[in-house]
Amino acid sequence: MLPIDPKPNLRSMYRNIVRGLRKIKHCQPTISFALDVPENLRNELEKAKSDSLLYKELLLPELHFLAKEEFSKELTDLYLVKGYKQLSFGTELILAIDDIKLDKAAAWNNLINLLVKYRSAQLRQSRWREKYHENRDQIERALLKEMPSQLARKRSSLLEQIKAKERNINVTFSTLSSSARTKYYKKQHEQSQINASETMKMHLKELQKKKKIPNPFKLPYVSTPESFLLLDQPNQTYMVPGAAKSSVIKDAYDSDIIRAILEPEVEYRLNEKHFLGKVDDIVNNRGPAKVKICASNAGIMPAFYLRKPLKPRNYLKMMAIDIKRLMRSVRKRLVWLLPLENAIGVSEPKFGDGYGVIGSRGFSSNEIMFCEEYYLNLALQEVTWEYLLEEQTSGKKIGVCNTKRLDQLLKSWQEPLIETTAALNKEVSYFHTKYRTLRDQLRLERSTAQEDANAHYTTIVQKYLDVLQMKEDEKVFMHSDIYNVKRTPETTYEQELLAQDLLPTKNRPGLPLRENLGSLLGDCLEAVGLKGFKIGQAFKKKHSIIEKE
Repeated sequence: MLPIDPKPNLRSMYRNIVRGLRKIKHCQPTISFALDVPENLRNELEKAKSDSLLYKELLLPELHFLAKEEFSKELTDLYLVKGYKQLSFGTELILAIDDIKLDKAAAWNNLINLLVKYRSAQLRQSRWREKYHENRDQIERALLKEMPSQLARKRSSLLEQIKAKERNINVTFSTLSSSARTKYYKKQHEQSQINASETMKMHLKELQKKKKIPNPFKLPYVSTPESFLLLDQPNQTYMVPGAAKSSVIKDAYDSDIIRAILEPEVEYRLNEKHFLGKVDDIVNNRGPAKVKICASNAGIMPAFYLRKPLKPRNYLKMMAIDIKRLMRSVRKRLVWLLPLENAIGVSEPKFGDGYGVIGSRGFSSNEIMFCEEYYLNLALQEVTWEYLLEEQTSGKKIGVCNTKRLDQLLKSWQEPLIETTAALNKEVSYFHTKYRTLRDQLRLERSTAQEDANAHYTTIVQKYLDVLQMKEDEKVFMHSDIYNVKRTPETTYEQELLAQDLLPTKNRPGLPLRENLGSLLGDCLEAVGLKGFKIGQAFKKKHSIIEKE
């Protein structure tokens, strides 16, 4: 019967293999050559026969690496079947090592045979992966045909999502060929239509909730879904889920009115509220950002940092890692200094006389470490045993205690414990010293950072004034593109895509539909270097653009 969980057994097996390899390190290899074996095994036996000692020096490190790769890693529940296969292979490896220790015939041949089988299995897996990637589409189609229809649909949908992500990762427009750019234009235009549809759905749904436009399912020419039963809905203003679907919107409302009137309105109001409005708030209300020395109290001590208008992401990441390491060091020192009995206020799980401390690299997968008093008791027992052995072997009279010799032995056993205590204290004090001196350094940096913040504010003010001036000069308002055709936006698709190459894939807004002739508010914002929005670009903020009544 298979064991319930192979993970603890794999850890134990790894230790047994490493110990066994260490024990056979000084064994003399005896190789018996045979012709009736596979060619790859025969080649290995020839190498071992030519210089057995050199071959052993190369063989044992490879087996040690093999054991580390196969048995020392944490196994997740998803790969339990693989764990059972590893148990079977590990058992054969341990038996082969035990045969070498017992000096059995052909023991080294069996060990080499296991290694050759492992290499062959790894080679088959790598070739299989290579063939799979070359013919992945064909293999997946064959698998989908053999699956039940419902499962096949789910798997097909999942594969399409994976392929879409692979296609969208790190696509650099500047490196594409002419034909690839044409396909990319088409793909981006399709995505722009989807983005525009999603933005308009969000706005139309808000209008439906505010009763600015009729409920589509109350209109006589829109088919009512079966789930909408009037007897079950006493409140006639109840919005049925699906009222903002593309098919429902197409049947309920005039598409020309949406495209000619609502789309320019949505674009203008989004720019006015979420982009120009944000800049207006900074200029007229908030003013230049105040650079402050703030502290994070996530650890056992305050960790100081500068709060700037531009977030210091790298520094905050470093500080988070330091706090994590500090708490790990504190937990290790806490467990190390605990009394052996009657320990109070310990949050770490207890395993026998030890505690599971994550990150301590202790025993087993639970990372169990023991307190100083536990090792001190072991040291006293070892000192007593070592002293008695010396007395017995030297022929001295037993019963006369040599205090000086006992102290020497005890000191030699206590030195590693004292060094461990000092190392743990040093590890904790390192972070205290680092952030104590860092606070004085931040005081000097704050004035420079405040000057940068003031300069950034001055730049924002100038851009804001330029937008207002451009808006006034070119008579930009909600539908100004119809009347103001003197200044058509000069930015082309190619220029926008080249500029978006510098952004991460997830932050690229996409291309606008660009059906207008004149300049709009989004064009003015981009002309002065501020962020703007054009219909067709991705807008993920789910905020209402309707004025509150």
